[in-house]
Amino acid sequence: MQEKIASAVAAFNAFAHRHSDVKAIISFGSSSGGKQDEYSDLDLFLFTTDTRRYLNEGNNAWLAGFEPVLSRVVIKDVIDNVLFNRIKLKNGLSLDIIIVDSQSFRKGIWYFRLRKYGVDKLIPDWLIRQIDESTYTFHYYLKRGYDILFDRINIRRDVDIIFREYDGKQDRTTTFNEVIFLQNYSQFWHTCYKIYAKLMRDDFFYAVIVLDNVIKKNLVRMLEWQVLTSEKKPKTDVFYHGAKIRQWCNPGIVEKLYGVFLHPGKEEMKTALLNTMTVYREVAHQIAQKFNFPLNEALEGKVFRFVIQGLSEEPAEDKIRTAITQIRNLAAVKNDLKAIISFGSTGSQNPDRFSDLDLYVFTTDLREYLNTEIWKRCFHNVQSVFVRRNMEEHIVLVLLENGLCIDIVLLNEARFRTVKRYLSLKDYRVLFSMPARKKRLAKYTTEAFYDMVKRGYEILYDKIGVTDVIERIMQEHSNVPDHYRLNRDLFYKNYHQFWQTNYNMEIKLKRGDFVYAVMVLDNLAKKLLVEMVEWFAQLHNPQKDVFYNGRKMQQWCDASLVNELMQTFLHSDIEQMQKAVLKSLDIYRALSHQVAAEKGFEINEELEETVYRFVSKNLKHNNY
Repeated sequence: MQEKIASAVAAFNAFAHRHSDVKAIISFGSSSGGKQDEYSDLDLFLFTTDTRRYLNEGNNAWLAGFEPVLSRVVIKDVIDNVLFNRIKLKNGLSLDIIIVDSQSFRKGIWYFRLRKYGVDKLIPDWLIRQIDESTYTFHYYLKRGYDILFDRINIRRDVDIIFREYDGKQDRTTTFNEVIFLQNYSQFWHTCYKIYAKLMRDDFFYAVIVLDNVIKKNLVRMLEWQVLTSEKKPKTDVFYHGAKIRQWCNPGIVEKLYGVFLHPGKEEMKTALLNTMTVYREVAHQIAQKFNFPLNEALEGKVFRFVIQGLSEEPAEDKIRTAITQIRNLAAVKNDLKAIISFGSTGSQNPDRFSDLDLYVFTTDLREYLNTEIWKRCFHNVQSVFVRRNMEEHIVLVLLENGLCIDIVLLNEARFRTVKRYLSLKDYRVLFSMPARKKRLAKYTTEAFYDMVKRGYEILYDKIGVTDVIERIMQEHSNVPDHYRLNRDLFYKNYHQFWQTNYNMEIKLKRGDFVYAVMVLDNLAKKLLVEMVEWFAQLHNPQKDVFYNGRKMQQWCDASLVNELMQTFLHSDIEQMQKAVLKSLDIYRALSHQVAAEKGFEINEELEETVYRFVSKNLKHNNY
């Protein structure tokens, strides 16, 4: 692989010399740290004045001087908020190329210079936050080693400025204090409770794809803190998202982690969940005792009892009715509360004994409701409450002593006014007059809101006229059946990402890096697989109500396909995980071929065969 990487580096160098828009190229990761193996890829930052050229998925002409391309997709890393090309060459080398606007990057560097002279106050706060986030991410990628392969703009000077800014400071991804510890702790136990409720509903796929991934991230973060707060290893590199966990985590715990992944069979899933809870509790208690952090052992006991014994037969309707009365009483005495809407199974008037209460709350004072004390006073019998940020929203998650979960999406009333204006301008065909950022936010809000309320909602409280706006949103989106939203770009983004992700996941499994493989790569691959299942179902059963992220799959998906999908969960050991990957490939290939045939899309059989052979070969020669 070293020869292939060296050849690719030479090709990029020649490419940069031929194209004046390329201002600098920096390599990072294992290809720059002298730790390559036969599976190493090439990670690059490419600084350019023409980002569109490299982010246009329909234009591969710029790659003409490189080795032949097997697969290419442009994706956004939702964690680090960067756009990059993920390219698989026919010679086996993978390229991840982050495209950077060189002019914007250089402007960002000026912030540090202005701050040095005390004139940074001239820069708006939102721009400072944006500069800080992007430069921190850049430093995070480079801190384990980098090489400057090409430089027209003295990029080394800028890199040095950034390293002086961030070197020696606390890694933000592993920041540790009591508030962050308790946030992680509350989210873990709260989510474990929800997972088992989903499993009792046979809602396996949503439990695995969404909720189980949350608690795995909580667990890995707790393991990172255990290492970083130890007296023996305070400066250990714990990498990211569980990567290379064998290098930094206690070997005894690593072996236990093979037993924490959900897999076929309700009892097996229950056992895996209990294993996860046991490992987490052990580590969390060690850390809490060391730093004298308070723990909610009543919450822990409640969740353990629930998973072992199951739910009481108390109807959810009575709990929900009481909670709705309590939040209406709160709204009656709070002038800043403007509207409350219930959605989900409660809003659709179809609750069962596992139902949550899902609410949108519009207010003019978000800070008031980010304080957990107000919710403890509102609902009285609160077992656990915490707040998390999700994209553009804050969500308050409450677990009551009677077992009811309440999820409250907090929205600023100004956001409602923006959406209202967006819809009005759209009706009058003068949407161009709205600033681009507000337009994007309003579009995202209306689409997200529609997805939440389209199956039913109930207005519990309203002082700003949300009814008319909701009806307008429903009218705009309900005229387009879901299967018509599938287009060539969406299909190919899913398709190439799926096959490339499974190839990369097999490399991680071959290296024994199973936690990162399952928590990051398999989670992404499962989301892509389930999205293909959704498209397939929408095309063949357009009258079916197809939920998102695999929710309630047993209601809208063919029973035999659901049974097959149960065999795709990675678990137990490396060999079982590889077998599950092969099963995913089989199912995805069959479904994607049918969807492609019906929609007139092309498939890449050479890509499929390359990935399939690679996984099959490694399974036959498994050394683990």
